[in-house]
Amino acid sequence: MRFLFSLLFLSAFHAFAQSYQLLDEQNHEAIPFGKVIPSKENPRLTDIDGFFQLMDTAQSIQVRATGYHDTIVQLSLVQNGKIYLKSKAQNMQEVVVKPGVNPAERIMAQVIANRMKNHPFENDGFISKQYSKFTFDLDDASRKILEDTVVDLTDTNLYSMKQFFGRQHLFLIETASQHYFEPPYKEKEIVEAYKVSGFTDPMFSTFAQSMQSFHFYDNQVELLSEQFVNPIAFGGIKRYLFVLEDTTINGNDTTFTIFFRPRKGKDFEGLTGHLFINTNGFAIEKVIAKPYRKDTSGTFITIIQEYAFVDGKKWFPVKLSTEVLMVFAAINVSKGKTAFISGKGATYMENVQFNPDELEKVKFNNIAVQTKVGSEKVSEEKWDSLRPFQLTNKEINTYTSIDSISKEEHLDRYLKWAKVLSSGRIPLGYMNLDVTRLFAVNGFEKTRIGLGLENSDKVLPWLTASIYGAYGFGDKVWKYGGALDFHLDPSTKTNLKLFYSNDVVEVGGNVMYKIGVLYPQDPGRMLFVKNMSYQKKAGIQLSTIVRANKHLTFEANYQYNQMVNGYQFNHESTFTALMSSVVFSWAIREKGIILGDLFLPKASKFPKIQLKLEKAWNLPSVYITSLNFVRLQFNAFHTTTIPGNGRFTWNVRAAWTNVPTPLLYQQAVNSSYVPRSISIANTFETVGSMEFYHQQQVNVFLRYIWNAQRTKAKWNEPQFGIHYAFGYGTMSNQSAHNLAFNTMNKGFHEAGLLFNGLFVSGKSSVGFGVFTRFGAYANTGNWKSNVYPKLSFGYVF
Repeated sequence: MRFLFSLLFLSAFHAFAQSYQLLDEQNHEAIPFGKVIPSKENPRLTDIDGFFQLMDTAQSIQVRATGYHDTIVQLSLVQNGKIYLKSKAQNMQEVVVKPGVNPAERIMAQVIANRMKNHPFENDGFISKQYSKFTFDLDDASRKILEDTVVDLTDTNLYSMKQFFGRQHLFLIETASQHYFEPPYKEKEIVEAYKVSGFTDPMFSTFAQSMQSFHFYDNQVELLSEQFVNPIAFGGIKRYLFVLEDTTINGNDTTFTIFFRPRKGKDFEGLTGHLFINTNGFAIEKVIAKPYRKDTSGTFITIIQEYAFVDGKKWFPVKLSTEVLMVFAAINVSKGKTAFISGKGATYMENVQFNPDELEKVKFNNIAVQTKVGSEKVSEEKWDSLRPFQLTNKEINTYTSIDSISKEEHLDRYLKWAKVLSSGRIPLGYMNLDVTRLFAVNGFEKTRIGLGLENSDKVLPWLTASIYGAYGFGDKVWKYGGALDFHLDPSTKTNLKLFYSNDVVEVGGNVMYKIGVLYPQDPGRMLFVKNMSYQKKAGIQLSTIVRANKHLTFEANYQYNQMVNGYQFNHESTFTALMSSVVFSWAIREKGIILGDLFLPKASKFPKIQLKLEKAWNLPSVYITSLNFVRLQFNAFHTTTIPGNGRFTWNVRAAWTNVPTPLLYQQAVNSSYVPRSISIANTFETVGSMEFYHQQQVNVFLRYIWNAQRTKAKWNEPQFGIHYAFGYGTMSNQSAHNLAFNTMNKGFHEAGLLFNGLFVSGKSSVGFGVFTRFGAYANTGNWKSNVYPKLSFGYVF
């Protein structure tokens, strides 16, 4: 009976209630979270789109909103439910906090204490239905400029521009998905439908969700792939200034409006905006945030998140809005008038269920987001059931117009080319040019130029045939090779490759984790590798992905090696080997996104590990071979971000060969010293090439870089860092090698200081480092002989 009475009451309220919207008087933009004080009802806040409701009996209201004049409104004079507020002149003044207890800090202490209790991903699993929409158009100020510009009938470009932007958006994306979560960290989002104006490729299907974090409760908030320190993270009261601006009482609960920004003198990537804190659990009811520091790239983002107390149990995000102003994308409207492009989007969470039985049926794995096959072909009737509201005429026109342009201009083809380019290939019709083969520099070949070609998937989608050739100007020798790569299962990237190469290989080279096609783990290290061997190799390789974050590669090959520089092992300089190997790569807890046939890894808070096991077989009955050994290599690394402070990077490498072999199959240390050189992370900065070799070794590299210190000079953002490296290794039967080298059997130590960011351009920086070796392997000359200065190149964070 009580439920029926409540239902009848709510129905009656909506039947006799009037809906209003709060708008900016100048640009007619919605004003979110304005405070509405009716004469005979409880105060309330407008929603994220500026809407609120009142009973028909209400006669007047008082309206307050940050940045606007307080206004008393006679509702009988309101037309079409639109209420306009006049903005105040924005005079930026320093906030002064007087001595005493700051009431905002007391409230924020409660928010921080209850952070994990209110965290959407703590304690309870859930299933939610999600709908996202993102549009690109002129920003509001630019649209008004265009509307107010008088068109000269002879100016056909301006006339066409006004017609275009009055009729449609530049771009429109819609996505409908199901979001699943099970504590402590199992998460999956399945995109069931997506629609992109002009394109069918699923690359854009998660665009709106990628703009910002799903919630505001982690230590760091992500905006446009950049990390910012959360004001409600542990220690937030020391980092941020909080000011209580308003209090709204609604029934048994109270909502506090709190302004926040980084404290003066605190240098970190912070946010500024308003938190709306509800006393029910001291949870976030709403939040408006944007980066505190101005973006030099010409991109400005503002986010709004709105939460609801779902099922009387837990606060949960129900709407995430994003606006991105792209100043770099400027359009010349007329003389002296410029318009800018902005993107606006929102993600709505509906039908939230906590701990439903359906979660037991969900197959969780390391794929965090997956686009369902055929999700681009969903009918309009189905879309009508997925959308929380109907498309506007302007949005319908956008699909119609951009889809038509796409068919005429073959936009999907250009997008496909862009995807090929991201893999290190340049499309040339039925062929692809491998850009990774064009140019390289190393200590042995000096400058290396080459050419690599392969067939595109237009020819044979299930097979990639490739060839390459290269020439080294240092050794003056041609190299070449080729492969047939059979794509057995695209969903797991299972490939079978037959290959042959006549090339060079590093002597004692260590296993190296490859982060993407174009980005090795240690970029720049090969500049200092001087000891290589000529190798002819033919073999077969099988590779596959296991659970998205685990990769396996099996290989069998036969190789013929010709050592150089007069090197001999047991008086021989040529060696053959029948080899087999397995490489296991594991990005711990790393999740991935599958968009069609494209796999994108997400950032992980856990290390990456790689193991390689090799076996050389002495099988005279099959083929004449001279080597028989086992070799094991281990590599683990990770970078940890300390919010508001800096980044700590560590790398541990170990390797072992069971018997004495040529140096090719022993272990070289990662070294990067030559006179007038540059600093390379995860290397021994004071060790030269060919100085140390081992049969078994362990290397540890540690580096901490503090966040950049902002100065008044745009070209100067100093970043200070410290470096430490340790090495230990031994070698048995060292006399079998006719090359003079040392081992680190007494333990090698080096340390250094880095002064990065002395000269900055955009995100790139130039600085210098000073390194020294100490302990058993310190140079015996004066102190200057143990000082190694280097240039350092990097990026500012």
